[in-house]
Amino acid sequence: MRVLLLSLIIQATFSQVNPVEEGEKSVQQLTKDNFEEIVNKGKTRGWLVTFSTPSCGHCVRFKPTFQKLAFDKKETNVNFGNVNCSTNHDLCAIMRVHAYPTILFFKDEKFYKFEGERSEKNIWDFANVGYKNNAGQNIHTAPPSFLENAFNTLEIVSKEIKGIYQSNSMVLKGLVSVFLLIFAFMILSIIGLCFSIFCSRKQKSKED
Repeated sequence: MRVLLLSLIIQATFSQVNPVEEGEKSVQQLTKDNFEEIVNKGKTRGWLVTFSTPSCGHCVRFKPTFQKLAFDKKETNVNFGNVNCSTNHDLCAIMRVHAYPTILFFKDEKFYKFEGERSEKNIWDFANVGYKNNAGQNIHTAPPSFLENAFNTLEIVSKEIKGIYQSNSMVLKGLVSVFLLIFAFMILSIIGLCFSIFCSRKQKSKED
């Protein structure tokens, strides 16, 4: 009897499903070639997609959470996908992905960006009903222009600087302050140089 009970316990232990490992099967790997067909044109089911890179520590730590969510919600009307931005840089550029992991929910030819703590409950609440509280954006079909890239870069840098000044690290605050002063001095020097060149040319044209 004891042997039978022990064998049943061992069998039950090894037969238990691992939600993280099984959930990986429910996460479809998306590329530029199949993205538009299965995501952009998918109207009956929503797509919850992560944009990540294998070298990103935050992505590695988040991956099990996303895979478990895909397993737990595999019977729902939401599909799960992942885009590896290391091998699909063009697609990530088109979708204006600048940080990893980025989580986007696609529904009815629009997309919604998830912001907040990356917990299983928060992400599912967003994909289930929460996205409706946000204004959806039209899905991009072309990469950003030079000016858009420049403004995006400035926005990212300003957020990073703001985060540093809100932190308790006096060393980082000091380094950033020095960098900003040097940068401001360089910009003013360039403006002054351009102004002096313009004035000298204008004076020369008058003399001629």
